[in-house]
Amino acid sequence: MVKIALTIQEQHYGGASKQVFWILEALCANGLKPILITNAANSWLGTEIRRYNLPVKIYQSSWIQRNIHPIKDGLALGFISYVLLKEKPDILLMGGAKLVVQGAIAGWICRTPRRIAHIHGLGAPPESRFLEAVFVLNRLIARLGTAFITVSDYDANTMIDRHVVHPKQVTTIRNGIDIQQIRQGRRGVIRERFKIPEEALVITMVGRFTKHKRYDQFLTMMEALCETYPQVYGLLAGDGPMKDILQARIDSKPYANRIILTGFIDNIADVYADNDISVLLTDFEGLPNSLTESTAAGLPIIASHVCGIPEVVHHGQNGFLVHSPDDAIEFAKQLIENTGLRNAMGQNSAAFADQDFDHRYQINQVLSFMNATEQTKDLSPVAVG
Repeated sequence: MVKIALTIQEQHYGGASKQVFWILEALCANGLKPILITNAANSWLGTEIRRYNLPVKIYQSSWIQRNIHPIKDGLALGFISYVLLKEKPDILLMGGAKLVVQGAIAGWICRTPRRIAHIHGLGAPPESRFLEAVFVLNRLIARLGTAFITVSDYDANTMIDRHVVHPKQVTTIRNGIDIQQIRQGRRGVIRERFKIPEEALVITMVGRFTKHKRYDQFLTMMEALCETYPQVYGLLAGDGPMKDILQARIDSKPYANRIILTGFIDNIADVYADNDISVLLTDFEGLPNSLTESTAAGLPIIASHVCGIPEVVHHGQNGFLVHSPDDAIEFAKQLIENTGLRNAMGQNSAAFADQDFDHRYQINQVLSFMNATEQTKDLSPVAVG
């Protein structure tokens, strides 16, 4: 029986956690007993594994973490190596920026036959100095014999064009979503919770509150829209290190009661059910879950024209791609004033979701990729739509 180990660093429930859970669920359904190496066995992912009684062996260590810490990072590398030497998996599927590096090194040291890095984005703006450092690390991983799964053609092509990887080492498998779960969101729950009128038109940005996601531009857009359209409300759905900064800016503005920062929401489907226009303004992304989820919810989208986003947002069909904050304001005005356009783009979004982002299709592609050949160095790209 093939033994498969997966790594993940969890801080809280998020898209990567869901992707890992689906892969584990699929492996178990195929009669396998996968191994999970993580920092948080009692997190959302560990809870779901126990809830569904999946036969997953969990190895947990607090040394595995997001922040850079040389001593803990070294201990994490040792811990991963210990697990690999003990379990001797045939395949190691690695996710998370640091864990990909640590897993590749540990897998090479322990001679794990197949080491696959699951890249959810390049982790830096295009042409930035930091991106050059990312490429250096990815070249190291590639030389350790690791194959790559990227979530967008943009990421795959960039790595190939910059000679980070050989074309036969990388394939695109777009992240999937549970379309039906998103479409079961309950209309009115979020509006009632945050006292948003039923007749209001809600514009929402979903995600972690970090600097590269341009919540400052979102707030600038919302302030302009609130001044012109009394029915418009803004929703920032999420949590993160910039929460207090964002709340302070909201509180200082005259429309503070119409721009709402929600904090963490347990059922994100309820947010989409009460949303009318989805927005993502950002410096870089891989294939953002908030946008694929927005397509499933049948929402028109306004998003930055960067990285893998054009693979989700088709300009003029299911939304608009923007190059500046002024673009975002103008496109938002078009959607606010034209109900027919808003509905047509929402319908197109739903159709794109059914075609491109069903998680069952994505998981089958991941399993096919892992089973394609016995040797990582001989892996060929899997054709994904």
